Amino acid sequence: MAKTYIDVEFGTPVNGVLASLSTALTGTNNDITFTSKLPGAAGNNITISYTKPDKANAELGLTVTTTALGNGAYSYLIDVSLATDSSKNITTKASDIIALVNGHPQAKKLVFAENKGEDTGAGVVTTLLAANGKLANGVAGTIAKGNALMTDGTNLYVCVNADGNSTVGANWKKIQLASL
Repeated sequence: MAKTYIDVEFGTPVNGVLASLSTALTGTNNDITFTSKLPGAAGNNITISYTKPDKANAELGLTVTTTALGNGAYSYLIDVSLATDSSKNITTKASDIIALVNGHPQAKKLVFAENKGEDTGAGVVTTLLAANGKLANGVAGTIAKGNALMTDGTNLYVCVNADGNSTVGANWKKIQLASL
């Protein structure tokens, strides 16, 4: 009978995490959570800002600016130009921004916007400086094909993502070797 060998790498794999930002604006029902659509740490290079134009009756708008960082990496600024009334007061609600971002051809490839927690999106937003609008905590996961195995000597890890894209999410399952 022929023996079958299985390749097992030594180490502890990392499950990828998408970068995100949850705003904490003054007011109620006006906060948004933005979640990167770029895998892992690449999402940490996305910044959101809300700008109030010094103009009466300004319309809601959005621009995406891309800057090359080198080595194939880019940073992205999604700037929302807020709508104002005849007295230059902001009239944009969180729900307006969510619809705008999720429907914009460039922005929707970078982030997904949704109401934060129990917020309804009905509240008027305030400005958001780019310095406070950086997505964070994105982590690049260990890449492997489905059914790949790793061990750290105490645990056996199995990649359960069959398509080989294990850069985001809980793609590694842990089995304690002592329990076998």
